[in-house]
Amino acid sequence: MIHVKNPKHRRYNGNHWTRQVDNAINDLMGGSFTDFVAKGLVQNQPLVNIIKNENEFVLEVAVPGFSKKDIDINVKEDKLSISAVVEEAKEGDDHSKPNYTKREFNYGGFKRSFTLPENIDVEHIKANFANGILKITLPLKEKVDTSRNIKIS
Repeated sequence: MIHVKNPKHRRYNGNHWTRQVDNAINDLMGGSFTDFVAKGLVQNQPLVNIIKNENEFVLEVAVPGFSKKDIDINVKEDKLSISAVVEEAKEGDDHSKPNYTKREFNYGGFKRSFTLPENIDVEHIKANFANGILKITLPLKEKVDTSRNIKIS
């Protein structure tokens, strides 16, 4: 419940309001909203920039918290799929889990797919990973001149 001292002078207090909502969710569901996001109940997809150059497309995928060994890039037919899965340590593992009082980082995993245009040279797709940004270069096929003069017989 949100209490207002003077109803005539209601004003939005972002910190108080968000704290109240977070506490209500915690009381009702045994965890905060961000805990549910972290557990994968809300699907997260990384943000993507798509750049078109003269000879290629470049996808910049924001994947902070992942390493390149966590990420899988796959091309099948005309679909480019990018996915990552990070396994959480299970009970009994030797790794000690931190006792979070609040957890907002979400590195549980994702899957994102893109339909590729016909003029992508699938054999020469390249990927780089640095500073939490995955860059996928999608080169365009060279244009083949299919025009010709036809003699009339």
